[in-house]
Amino acid sequence: MELKQNLLEYYKKDKIIEANNETKNFLIERDNEIFKLYQQGQILQGYKVISKLPKTIKT
Repeated sequence: MELKQNLLEYYKKDKIIEANNETKNFLIERDNEIFKLYQQGQILQGYKVISKLPKTIKT
């Protein structure tokens, strides 16, 4: 009985991880498509590109 419960918990955890990975992959693909448009100069009006690079402080 305990083994069955453990297997069910592992299955649920795997499904959650799988769903999270699918979501991440979807977002990565979406961002790649947006970046392609940005590179081609066809970026959608109103879409703000935010740089992930750290900002340097000018002294």
